[in-house]
Amino acid sequence: MIVCGFTASWFDKNVGNLGDASSPTLNVLPLSTFNFISQLLKMEYKILRELKYNITIPTAHSFLVRFLKAAHADKRLVQLSCMILDNCLLSYNLLQYLPSQLAAAAIAIARHSVGRNIWSPTLLRYAYYNQEEIVPIARAVLVEKNQIPSELKSIDKKYSSPRYGSVAETPLISLDE
Repeated sequence: MIVCGFTASWFDKNVGNLGDASSPTLNVLPLSTFNFISQLLKMEYKILRELKYNITIPTAHSFLVRFLKAAHADKRLVQLSCMILDNCLLSYNLLQYLPSQLAAAAIAIARHSVGRNIWSPTLLRYAYYNQEEIVPIARAVLVEKNQIPSELKSIDKKYSSPRYGSVAETPLISLDE
């Protein structure tokens, strides 16, 4: 039973990228023997087989959808947040952040750019991030967006169309202001 619980936690952390710092890792356990690791791998196989390998990995977009509902977002805020998050895909430097953090940062930038408060108590409740945690990530997102080469501006072109509310023309306000 211990192996099953540990395997589920380990699998969640390593596959789902949702684990926190308290999730188990193999190198900190005194049980990290060959026998335990062998049991862990067998249990992982059993769990995956029972799930029929029907697992999904949460993306930044899935977090964005959830957080936008909590933010009571209008169409403009949704489209602006999507544009910001899509631009994150172009930056290797942003891979250090969790998908949920990038989604939260995109919403914070969009909210600030349309004149709303950066963060709200509802977002805090649903995202589990406070404003102080998100602002540095949002600043990094803005820096990376400003460094995108001109030949990679197809996202801005897409969001400049009326179909997407022409949100690419909305100036993204720095969070320092």
